[in-house]
Amino acid sequence: MRRSSVRTFVKKAEASIEAGDKKNAKEALLNAEKQLMRGAQKGAFNKKMASRKISRLTKKLINS
Repeated sequence: MRRSSVRTFVKKAEASIEAGDKKNAKEALLNAEKQLMRGAQKGAFNKKMASRKISRLTKKLINS
């Protein structure tokens, strides 16, 4: 299902950010963002939730 795959992409992005690997974290964040928005468009979850998650991940990446 799309929800579980989106969670996997988000977890990968969070793990890369926590590891401090900026290059891989940036790439993982882009993939997670793509999947979150696609899931929101398909109705898997709310668009505002997807935007909020992307915003928080981006903030984590910038502050890491």
